[in-house]
This record gives sequence, structure tokens and C-alpha cells, in this order.
Amino acid sequence: MPDSPRLTQKERAYGYLRERFETGSLRPGDRVSDLALTRAIGVSRTPIREALNQLASEGLIEFIPHRGAFVRQPDLREIEEFYELRELLEGHAASRLAAAPDPVALAELGSRVDEMAAMVAELTSEEDSLSAEATRRQRRLDLEFHRILLEACGNRRLRRIVEESRILARPFEAMEPRMWPASLRSAHREHAAILQAIRDGDSQAAHHAMTAHIHSSLGNIRRALSGQGRK
Repeated sequence: MPDSPRLTQKERAYGYLRERFETGSLRPGDRVSDLALTRAIGVSRTPIREALNQLASEGLIEFIPHRGAFVRQPDLREIEEFYELRELLEGHAASRLAAAPDPVALAELGSRVDEMAAMVAELTSEEDSLSAEATRRQRRLDLEFHRILLEACGNRRLRRIVEESRILARPFEAMEPRMWPASLRSAHREHAAILQAIRDGDSQAAHHAMTAHIHSSLGNIRRALSGQGRK
């Protein structure tokens, strides 16, 4: 996340931490040291602690007495509730965008799908997981795709609800640190189906493709939380 001169120190610290949650750099159980963060971000400990308190209020961080701040492990029920909301809100957003496609948004969505396709083409093995860097890249593309779609759907309140509740980013915490090739292929295929339905102006197909994708993502998280991994 690029720094803006208008950001307060707390906002810089918060944005830095949010980005690491979303890319998977911070994992459940990781200790979050305010001292280490002051060195990494270049701000004092007070705004770091304020950012950590905000993240704690969002359920991302927990404070353990005499030990410090740690990334909280989300439970399955919590994740399922987020996905239920995603299905309702993003399914509707995809349907709205298909009814009135925005050429600029379509081009931006298409570039993300093309980047995912390039990642699939670069695969050299089905037996090895992706690198941590490649996994972060795919998850960034995934998150950007959904945010672009929500931005373009024409419903500002819906977009605000999704952003303020962190519905998009929260499930990334529960995913495996490294993605498997089969999951990458599925992610590309599902995003491409959403994009094609929107390009076709088919609201019903766009809604179906989005909800199918969300169901698939929830299935991946259920397996990750149960310890089944790629099975």
C-alpha cells in the first residue's frame, strides 16, 4: 500500500498491517511486535498500538496477557457467516454490473483474469505448492478483481458495507500459506466465468458464477481449517 502524505501515523500503521493480512504475510498465531513495527513502518509505538487496538476490535488481533498481540485464528462459523454475506452482496453486485457493463471496469477485470491465466501457464508441476510470493500475487489479483467489480456495480452503499465490514479480506486469514496448482486453476476458471457472464450482459449467469465461486472458496477454507489441505 503506497503511503500518502495525508495519512496519519495510525492510518499508515493500520494500512501496513491490513495489507499483510490480505496477502497472507501475517498468519493466525503470529506474534505482532509493536517494536518491530516501529522499525518497519517508521512511526512511533503509540500509533502502532492504536492500529492494533482497531484490528482487535475487528477481530483480527487478540491481546494475550503478559505475551502481547497475536493474529487471531478465525473459527469456521465466523468464516461461514462472512461467506453468506459475500454470496448475497457480491452475487447482487455481479448481477447489477452485467445489466449495465462498464467498459473500463471490464478492461480492469480482464487484466486480472489475464494475469491469473499467465500464472497458470507458468505452472511447471502439479505436485508442488506455489511459492509464497506467487500465492500472495494470486490473492492480490483475487482481491482486486472483487473490489473492482464492487466499485463498478453502481451501488455505493453496498460497496461501503463490504469495505467497512472487511468481508472480502477476512477469509484470506484462514487460507493455507501456499496455494496449490489445482486451486490456482480453479480460481482462474471461476473468475473467467464471472467476467464472461458480465461481458455477455447475462445478469442471471453472472449471479450464478459469482455464488459458485464463493461456494468453492468456502470449500477451500473448510479444508484448510480442518487440516485436509489440498485433499
